[in-house]
Amino acid sequence: MVRLEIEGKYLMHERYNLWKIKLLSFLLREKKYIIALFILALFYLSVILFYTHGSLLFDGDNYGFYHLTSGLFTTPAGILEGISLFITGSNIYVAFYIYFFISMVIALMAVFYLSVEFFKYFLTPRYVRIAALTSSFLYVITPVVLVDYYNTFLGNVSINSSFFTLFLAFMIGSYEFHQSDQKRFMSMLLLGAFFLGLSVTLFPNDIRTMFVGFAIFFLFLVFTVARNIYTGAKISARLLAASILLFVFISVVASLYITLPMFLNIGSTVHSASTAALNFTSLGFYTGAFNTIPWTIRLLDEWSFPTGFVLYHSIYFHLDIVNIASFFWPILALFVPLIVAFRYIKNRSLFLFLMALVVCAIFWEKGANPPFGSVWYFINSKLPFGYQFIPTGTLTGDYLSKIYPDLAVLSIFLIFESLRNWRSRGFHMSYRRIVALAVPIFLVSMLVVAEAPVFDGQLEANYYNPDTSGFFIPREYSEVRGYVLDHPGNVLILPGATTYITFSWNYSGTTYFYNQFFYPVNVTTNQNFGGGYGTAQQAAAYVNITSPIIYNNGSASLSSNWMNEVKADNYSYILFDKSIIGSTLYENYTYTNTAIHYLLDHHIIDPVYSKGFLTLYRIDYVED
Repeated sequence: MVRLEIEGKYLMHERYNLWKIKLLSFLLREKKYIIALFILALFYLSVILFYTHGSLLFDGDNYGFYHLTSGLFTTPAGILEGISLFITGSNIYVAFYIYFFISMVIALMAVFYLSVEFFKYFLTPRYVRIAALTSSFLYVITPVVLVDYYNTFLGNVSINSSFFTLFLAFMIGSYEFHQSDQKRFMSMLLLGAFFLGLSVTLFPNDIRTMFVGFAIFFLFLVFTVARNIYTGAKISARLLAASILLFVFISVVASLYITLPMFLNIGSTVHSASTAALNFTSLGFYTGAFNTIPWTIRLLDEWSFPTGFVLYHSIYFHLDIVNIASFFWPILALFVPLIVAFRYIKNRSLFLFLMALVVCAIFWEKGANPPFGSVWYFINSKLPFGYQFIPTGTLTGDYLSKIYPDLAVLSIFLIFESLRNWRSRGFHMSYRRIVALAVPIFLVSMLVVAEAPVFDGQLEANYYNPDTSGFFIPREYSEVRGYVLDHPGNVLILPGATTYITFSWNYSGTTYFYNQFFYPVNVTTNQNFGGGYGTAQQAAAYVNITSPIIYNNGSASLSSNWMNEVKADNYSYILFDKSIIGSTLYENYTYTNTAIHYLLDHHIIDPVYSKGFLTLYRIDYVED
């Protein structure tokens, strides 16, 4: 009876230990810090609302947060979008900020968990949580957010980015069990695989995230095996092989919401990857001022930053307080830890491994620039798809942005501990305490000063209209959508739009905007024809569909290719959008205006709606 009772307690203890490694248990134990993270999320949300006044913020590949999108509930981000829209009655503006707040809370929790897993190896227990909270505060404003123009720090706190943070947390956390408990070691790795799979979003861009994750996982296993060999500990080859196979399997299964369409359309997938690789074969893209070592170590290595796209970039070129402060990031994240590693830091082998990954990432991110640019070029030239697997900027967003805050905060707390333990007859105890507090506060302040555009509103300023932050969608867009829903038909937008589109009402982003905003109405942009990665045939088809007339001996006539495309795709409407800025790849306004007048004069189209920037025409007649 006693034996059974003891065994029962032992089993319960083991179950409890297994439960302890789970994220939910961790969150339940850290209630007061979770409350602090909620307050921190509200603070950052308030900063953005102060400058945007409730408008939307999107650019680049972030094609928008709009109601009734086809992506709702099909991806992790889509689930959050759906929840936000549901609880706000499809008010896209309120839903956007609720979505942002939920994403921020999840991101902060993920970073807090990662930081706890990181600091528990290097700091005394009483400092671990407060250091993790400090890292969470700094993570949101790491320098990497500065390189994304008029997009605030949305990308840094996306749900997919948070999943990659958790992947890193489980990788680092597994070190605790790599010798003492191989089953728990494997459990941590597989939990990491699950979150790595969920971190994948788009192809071909963010599929790189999984490739980076596989590389980190492989290097971590190499480190673990080497560590075991060095210490004389046994490691099961069978367990190691099972870990690799299960890691790949679980991560792929967890990412099927994105990767399954890739596998089902492997031909177009390979074509897209090949086209992307061909587009970036020029070394000029990787040898600019943006990815040299001084910019890379500050996490400012994005092509858009030292150019006119980011209006506040000039303050980082001069001996301004912001420029000086920006160098505190690499000083605290790189140089201070390396100096004190062998004297103050516990678990030096793990620390040096993580630091080695950081240093390698920095040298990779600087691209073909010296030093070691030839090594970078050699590796890339041997990859099947050229520079597409891990182009510069990828490791900064995926790995460096997440580990830099922890390294910087580690330095600050090591300095704090050194000052607290400092013994000098020349200083009274009270003065030593003041210095011990003042120096860390100063260091954190300098890290914040380096991120001045986050707090003065410049991060939300639009390149095309610096006096405004964010954008409101003109009402006529919703009215056109409502009209077409009541009178169904496919819509062709003129003038033709390239992969990215800019409006006079202060929006710039991918042409997915139209596809997402008007859904379920089918509004055709070049994204329907493969976007920037389409075939030559797709590009030609898009040129045809956006070119209604042709010129012959100075006179215009209806294009037979256009008529064929209109019939083949069963178009009912033409939407003429006058807010698109400037000419596009295929069309310009002079041509489009002439084409519209020709179609009107020949009774091929008739206007059915006109307001503001938009005029909607019904296609009434197409000659055979």
